[in-house]
Amino acid sequence: MIYFLVALAITLLSFIAHTWEHYLEHKGRKSGLPRYTIDVAVTIGYFSWVYMIFSDPFHMELPYALYAGLALGMLGLIIAGLGAREKKGFRETDKLVTTGIFSRLRHPIYVGMVLLYIGFPLAAGSMLTTACTIIWLPFILSWRHWEQLELTRRFGKKYRDYMRKTLF
Repeated sequence: MIYFLVALAITLLSFIAHTWEHYLEHKGRKSGLPRYTIDVAVTIGYFSWVYMIFSDPFHMELPYALYAGLALGMLGLIIAGLGAREKKGFRETDKLVTTGIFSRLRHPIYVGMVLLYIGFPLAAGSMLTTACTIIWLPFILSWRHWEQLELTRRFGKKYRDYMRKTLF
C-alpha cells in the first residue's frame, strides 16, 4: 500500500506541476524553469501512474472489465495519437488545427488521456487507480479551459465558429 501511495503522490505532483505551467502560460508568464523540467516531471508522473495500476491494493472483479478497459484505453491511445500527429507533436502551434481528428474534437489529446486514465486501470481491475480519474479530471478540464480562452483570444471568431462545429 505504501508504494501505491508514493506513486499516487508522485503522479499528483506531476499533475500539479503540469497544471501550474498551463496556468502560468494562461496568465502570460513563464515559470523560469527550462521546459524540459516540466516534460521530465510529466514523464515521471506517467510512469508513476502505470506503477499505480500494478500496485493497486484493491482489485475489482467486474465481468468484461478487461475487454471494456482495453477498448477504452486503446481508443484513448488512438485518439491522443491522432491528435498529436495532426498537431505535429504535443506543443502549441501557431495555426489553428481543424483537420483530421480536430475536425470532430477540439481537444482530442485530452479526450484520449481521460479514456486512458479510465480504460487501462479498469482493464487491470485496479479499483483505486480507476477512481483516481476523479482526481485527474479537474486538472485536464482546467487545461482545456485555459487553452480555449487562449485560442479564442488568438483566433477570435474563427475559433468560436470552430467550437460550434466540434465536440469537447
